[in-house]
Amino acid sequence: MKVDLVGGDPGAASILRFYDFDSGQVSSLAAALVRLSESAIGKSVVLAPSDLVATIQLRAVTAHVVGSDAGASVRDQAIEWSLSREGWLDAADRARVINAREPNAYQWLDTSGPLSVLLSPSGQW
Repeated sequence: MKVDLVGGDPGAASILRFYDFDSGQVSSLAAALVRLSESAIGKSVVLAPSDLVATIQLRAVTAHVVGSDAGASVRDQAIEWSLSREGWLDAADRARVINAREPNAYQWLDTSGPLSVLLSPSGQW
C-alpha cells in the first residue's frame, strides 16, 4: 500500500490517497483504524511509513484520537489525521467495504478536514 498527496505541492494538495494495495493490506489498515477507535483520547499512531504503508513524497502520516473530528491536514511534509473514536470507527467501516480486486473501486474514508482521505486500489476515483 502507498500513500501520497493529490493536488500539487503539499500546500495546495486536497486529497490524501491510499492506493496500490491488496485485500490483506486494506484489512490490516481497517484493523488499525478499529484499534484507534478503541484508544484513549490523546493516543497517536504513525500509520506511515510502516511495514503496511509506504509514503510517497511525505515524511509520515500520523493518526491522532481526539475529542471531535478535525480531519487530515499537512504540517511540514507530514500528515496529521485527527478523528474522534467514532470517526476512526466510521473510517474503518468504510475501509472494510472496499473491494481491492475491483480497479474502479474507491471509498472516501474521511472528508472532515482540509484534506479528504481516499482509499482506492488504482488511485482513481
